[in-house]
Amino acid sequence: MKCSNCQAELPPGAKFCQECGTKVAVPTQPGVTQNVGNVASGGTVLGMLINEGGDVHFGGQQHYGDNIAGDSIAGDKVTGDKITVGDISGSSAIAIGRGAQATVTQGISAAELEKLFMPLMAAVRQAPPEKQAEAQQKAEALKTELSKGKEADDSVVGKLVDGLVSLVPGTVSAVVSMFATPILGGVAGPVTKFVLDKIQGK
Repeated sequence: MKCSNCQAELPPGAKFCQECGTKVAVPTQPGVTQNVGNVASGGTVLGMLINEGGDVHFGGQQHYGDNIAGDSIAGDKVTGDKITVGDISGSSAIAIGRGAQATVTQGISAAELEKLFMPLMAAVRQAPPEKQAEAQQKAEALKTELSKGKEADDSVVGKLVDGLVSLVPGTVSAVVSMFATPILGGVAGPVTKFVLDKIQGK
């Protein structure tokens, strides 16, 4: 190290130049705080950090983010946009990019409908042979419409229920039981409820 005034060589730790008496400027260590979370077992934190932008920091405290093990990163630290998605099982909508939005309307699953329709389909099979094909067609159309959940057309549902019961009166009990469940009870609108009351003689 040399004196800033006379360029004389200074011994290590000198506070004044021995040649001209100029006070030696002691370089200050930059204060750097680096955030470190969990460090994997056996890891070491050194007093230096080189940023992607080319800046070099040394000394000070260093704190790193969440533990990184293999290909997975633990924790909930996100650089950029964070996207939170709820349950969209059975949906096909997609939204990509900042500010993008998608609306997902989730209907009733095929498995739930199959289970609910089992008694109805059994009743349809008991119908006279000449009515079975048409009854089967109406039952399938009803299942398709109800699979839309709350988006189902109430007037279509009501018309199908009325037509099915008129064709095969033995389906009344099965239809009423279906709509008494919480799943379909929430789908039935005023038209369907009117038809259900009518077929029960209310």
